[in-house]
Amino acid sequence: SEFLSEERLNSQQIKFVKLIIDYVSKNGYLEKKVLQEDPFRALGSISELFKDNLDDAREIIGVIDKINQNSEFTEGA
Repeated sequence: SEFLSEERLNSQQIKFVKLIIDYVSKNGYLEKKVLQEDPFRALGSISELFKDNLDDAREIIGVIDKINQNSEFTEGA
C-alpha cells in the first residue's frame, strides 16, 4: 500500500503492484520466480517496468522478501 498511496508509480507499475498484492493475499507468500510468469510477465519484467526507478523495484523485492520470511516464520510456529 505504501507504493500505491505515494502516487509515484505509473499505471503499469500500479497494475504490477496490485497483482503482487492479490497473489500474496491468495497464497500468503510469493516466490520471486513467479514474477517471471503470467500474469506478471504480461506487464513486463520488474526491471523493465521500473527501469526509471530501480530503487522502487528493490523496495518491492524487499517487501516480498519480508512477506516470505513472515510466512516461513508463521508456518514453523
